[in-house]
Amino acid sequence: MKTTRREFLSLIGKGAAAGASFPFLDGCAGPPVDGALPFDGEVVGEPPTLCHDMRDGRVAVDPVAPAPHLYEVIIVGGGASGVAAAWKLLRNGVRNILLVEHGPELGGTSVSGELGEQRFAWAAHYIESPVPGGAPMQEICEDLGIIRDYIGEWPMVDPRYVVSEPEVGLLAGRSWLPVHFPLQIAESRDVVEYERFRQDMYRWVTWRDAAGRPAFGRPITRTSPSDEARELDGITMAAYLDRLGIESELVRWYVNNRVVDEYGCGIETASAWAGVQFWAQSNSSFTDFEPPGTPSPVVLSWPEGNAFLVNGMARNLTPSQKRLRSLVVNVRNASDRVLVTCLDETGVERTTLQARTVIYAAPKHAIYYVMPDLVGAGRDEFNACKYVPWITAAVHVRRPPAADPRHPLAWETLGHEAWGLGYIDNRHMTRRDDGFGAPTVLTFYAALCDDIDEDRRTLLNEGWDYWARAILGALQQMHPGIESLITRLDVRKWGHAMIAMRPGYLWGQERQRMLRPFGRVHFAGVDIAGTPVFEQAAYRGVEAAEAVMATLGAPYSSSLS
Repeated sequence: MKTTRREFLSLIGKGAAAGASFPFLDGCAGPPVDGALPFDGEVVGEPPTLCHDMRDGRVAVDPVAPAPHLYEVIIVGGGASGVAAAWKLLRNGVRNILLVEHGPELGGTSVSGELGEQRFAWAAHYIESPVPGGAPMQEICEDLGIIRDYIGEWPMVDPRYVVSEPEVGLLAGRSWLPVHFPLQIAESRDVVEYERFRQDMYRWVTWRDAAGRPAFGRPITRTSPSDEARELDGITMAAYLDRLGIESELVRWYVNNRVVDEYGCGIETASAWAGVQFWAQSNSSFTDFEPPGTPSPVVLSWPEGNAFLVNGMARNLTPSQKRLRSLVVNVRNASDRVLVTCLDETGVERTTLQARTVIYAAPKHAIYYVMPDLVGAGRDEFNACKYVPWITAAVHVRRPPAADPRHPLAWETLGHEAWGLGYIDNRHMTRRDDGFGAPTVLTFYAALCDDIDEDRRTLLNEGWDYWARAILGALQQMHPGIESLITRLDVRKWGHAMIAMRPGYLWGQERQRMLRPFGRVHFAGVDIAGTPVFEQAAYRGVEAAEAVMATLGAPYSSSLS
């Protein structure tokens, strides 16, 4: 089963992370057990100090004399949901807006990095191509030139953005296969249970209620409210596997790995509705079950990951319509307007802005510090928001661990016994043009979900050396000797990366209450949108923008139908 971070770091200390000898890295030196790492790096990203100072009352947060300009809309938070809201407002002619973001760039978990000409994703890095009726992603993808045409109702996407084969490479035992399920080490009973699981997931793909609505799909607001489907939100994915009689450790590893990859939490804590949603939201994993030529979505990606989408949606924002490096510390309704108080990056200078309406699209873990009036109003539903911390790394290598064009590095690479979720090759989308031996950046991912509160403290307290050794050890489990290829390894900490998909969160009363406005403040963000994926974040941002335009009396055409 899954190796935990604690177990893995213990193995590194004993020198066991070196693994066996593999043929991928001819002439590479053995892995370092002690001493300095053979490459440099640092912790990058937004330091949490100012946010923690606000939480702990060490900085002033009360409004000051407001600036005279009255905005129509201020959007708090420049992640995918906030940027989607801005995109919708601008598209419908609402231009007196301001997008306020704490970080130095827009994107949230969809930010990217760049070293020389090499762009790379720091976190979110793909979407599925929209299906018919998949608003508003269809409109967004049309606007960004991703959708080029239609055959009937099905979008035809630019082939440059379709992830090419090999899409995945999994190391299990001593061999690799282009699959997520470890067939290399499976016995017949494992394969039987794997097929039983797939058959059950496909049953949900084809399930429809009396009104023709699917049990699962995106956006989730269009799924069936049937008890048969929604009751799965009351149990864990592990309990659902028990219900199916799935006992195979390999099948349970496979399901857990995919659920952690999508949601940051494993089958023991993730809602079964969320878990089944991963497979049953489309037929893309089940083309072998359907007649030849049946349309299905494809995986779309870019060297910079989903920053391509964020930057595309934000391309019409002018410098006067966005305010970066500015932490919102207070939001309060004031008669016919909302006051929004910001701190500059030094934590000293406060500015209070005014708007007729606000879209609060920032993560909600600090919302009661920013909007204390919610407490007095009995709006306690945001206490249900619990977040999974993640660590990611940008691993710069001289060449891919597999440089043979006959056996090229996959887009996504993972190991059955390795800690973490593996990595993606950010040059995969341009590999055929750039050459199979060209330098690249591998983005490594790990969700810290053993104990999210303790893991968040470890994430905060431990520095670059600790995390670089952990990540190197995980990479060495898949590619012994890879340290001789690494020229730099930077890590990025995400303390509140992803809302935890615990049973009852998706379809419980708390999340439904979060969608209600508070005075002139409307709420958006991926954490309240449904499942924590880009498509849901964008949907909720557009939905909040349309609600704001209705409040303002601004004409608009809906992007949600």
